[in-house]
Amino acid sequence: MRDWRNEIGASFEEALEDLKRYRVVDVDDDPKKPFGEPPPCIWTEDEVDGFWDTACGEAFVTTTEGPPSAHKMRYCPYCGKRIEERHEHE
Repeated sequence: MRDWRNEIGASFEEALEDLKRYRVVDVDDDPKKPFGEPPPCIWTEDEVDGFWDTACGEAFVTTTEGPPSAHKMRYCPYCGKRIEERHEHE
């Protein structure tokens, strides 16, 4: 195998260790997940008032029945992260 070195003389393995140390890349993460994707914004349904409480500290309600995914909402409009829905009874 060729010994790859960058412009400052670090090997690929050394550079990867630096990336892991400074948390630029998490190689232990799911390899199928897109590189650098932040954790999702968890939206929890409050069945009492019909609001969806967001992990980023906001609350959202739809004007029609159904969860955010039924309205083709994939990303939180407050923090921009991917939405993951949870129901209060789960």
